[in-house]
Amino acid sequence: MANDQTFWDWFTSHGNKLVIDTPERFSSPEWRASFDALQDQLSKTSPGLIAEMGVDGNEMQLVISAGGDIEKFEAVIDLIDAAPEVAGWQIVPFRQRKPSDSTIVMGGVEAGPENIRIAFEEGEDGGLDVWFILRSESQIADDHLHAITLTKLTHIFGEFDVETKIEAISPQLLSPDDPWPEDSYPPAEAVEVFDDYFEEQED
Repeated sequence: MANDQTFWDWFTSHGNKLVIDTPERFSSPEWRASFDALQDQLSKTSPGLIAEMGVDGNEMQLVISAGGDIEKFEAVIDLIDAAPEVAGWQIVPFRQRKPSDSTIVMGGVEAGPENIRIAFEEGEDGGLDVWFILRSESQIADDHLHAITLTKLTHIFGEFDVETKIEAISPQLLSPDDPWPEDSYPPAEAVEVFDDYFEEQED
């Protein structure tokens, strides 16, 4: 298995091929080949870790994710600790929070602030149990609803907090005519409730 330094040596030599300077470049065969090579190098260094790419202002962003596997969190942290400064790049551990008003579409099902609510209950070990409530006209298979739930919760709270602060996740599907449960919150308010809870835990 390659070590962390080998990966970063490869990245500093090849990162220029991963820069997205036009929207078209992201879908170009050359860029996809470079990204696949990056993932191959990452897999050699730390099997199971996932590379994700984005643009933040004038900088490229490389996210190293554990893919929601808490057993791989230490490998993510070790790899990021070994990362060099690379001009034009942000190198970030774990999938970060996205704007609370963002919407995703997975398998034709839309999930955004208009049709999501989140409810909390204190868990047994100091964390929170979370209900992810999705209002939809569609019938959604359990595995599809589960995938939407995990993806959207990661966008709302970030990968690290989802895996370390949430003890249980319960997806719930509502029809358009069903009322929202009491003490359930749209994403932006849910983030405030979530963060306030853990700030109080630290006091």
